[in-house]
Amino acid sequence: MVRLTRSGGLVIAWESNWNGFNAMNHVAELDELAIKDLGFLQRLFARDREIEGRDGNLGVKMPVLLHKAGLIAVDARVTDAVRCCLPPLDMAEKNERYEALRADGLAGAVGEEEALQMRERFLMRGFSAAAADEEIRRAKHQAEQFAESGPDFHIVSPLVMMFSFGRVP
Repeated sequence: MVRLTRSGGLVIAWESNWNGFNAMNHVAELDELAIKDLGFLQRLFARDREIEGRDGNLGVKMPVLLHKAGLIAVDARVTDAVRCCLPPLDMAEKNERYEALRADGLAGAVGEEEALQMRERFLMRGFSAAAADEEIRRAKHQAEQFAESGPDFHIVSPLVMMFSFGRVP
């Protein structure tokens, strides 16, 4: 990016921060400790990066990368977008917001095929069978809770995307 930007030009990056996203989601009616193991998720994301080269936490690292690339006046911002889904889902807009949260991965269905795929992915990333099974149990529990009462939940979901930018000297 630096090579392609003229002197004084601005380089801007927009990247995700999966750790922040998972830590900041809130569903008032659920015991968050029962449905989310943030340590497991952090290890999973780190192993995804090692195995697949995909880094879902690049957003928080981007200011350092831009600085190391020689940019000056490097800074960053976190998007202030927060999706709130509050019952009752009595309007099309509220239903669309709820479905968008579900499409983003909030409590998707975990059938037998999905559970087998999850287990295989966890085992391939070095997790023990017990840790994999526990994470699948958590995912199934969350999916069951959403299937039963999801539209009645009070959900607050920050997007936690980061804008990073710097100038080419």
